[in-house]
Order: sequence, then C-alpha cells, then structure tokens
Amino acid sequence: MARDIKVRLSEMIVLSSFGFMPNQSHTMVIDGVWRMESRVRNGEAIPLTGVLFMMAGRWSTLYFIPQPSANEYWGSAESGRYDLMGDQITFYHVFTFQGGGEKKLLIDLASTTVEICKIVLTPEILKIHFPSGNVIHCRRYSE
Repeated sequence: MARDIKVRLSEMIVLSSFGFMPNQSHTMVIDGVWRMESRVRNGEAIPLTGVLFMMAGRWSTLYFIPQPSANEYWGSAESGRYDLMGDQITFYHVFTFQGGGEKKLLIDLASTTVEICKIVLTPEILKIHFPSGNVIHCRRYSE
C-alpha cells in the first residue's frame, strides 16, 4: 500500500510538472452557509432575510419575506437533499414549515416536492432560478 501511494504521488509530480494536472482553483464549491438577500419575482426585487445551509448533499433554509399588505412577515423553514450537476441543482424537499402574514400555515413532514433549478455560482454569489420564475440572490457568509 505504501508503494502504491509513492507511485501515485510520483505520477502526480510528473504530470503536474508537465502541466497535465487539472486546475482545481476553477472548481466552484456550493457547500457552505449562504446569506439570503433578495427574491426577484415578476421583475421586482423583494428584500429577504434568511440563511441557506448546504453541506454534503443536504440543505436547510430559514427565511422571512415582508408582506406588502401588512406590517408582517411570511416565513419558511425547509430541508432536504440536493443534487448538483453543472449549472443545475435539484432540490428534494423533505420537511416544510411555512406561514405568517396573511398566508395559511403549511406543515409537511414528508414532502415530495422536487425543484430543478438553474444556478449562477461564483465563490461569493449564488443565484437560484426556480421553476416558478422566482430568483433567490445569496451571498456567502464570510468566515
């Protein structure tokens, strides 16, 4: 086993000296904690207060949206798993708790909702384009 490791390390050194190793600095990492800043709906940006946690194929979020007709907020807490493929993320919902403002309370402990979304991802910015047409704008929390 030690010989195998030495051989692989030697191969990597040779490959990297000739420029054949992939440049991993271009790999975008979606895992982490994202501050949710706004939701764009029908072309109108609405402030959003919340957080999105993404780690090892699991996600969880808690966010609040001001309700224009009242001095209240609508909130959502959701969780599930996700698959990431290029510029597309698929959210598989498991738990959903939503309510507030003038909207009915929704509690679902066995959600089967699946959302396939396009994303724009940079080291500091995440934009999620939902099938509904809404776009969530997030910024990575700094350490």
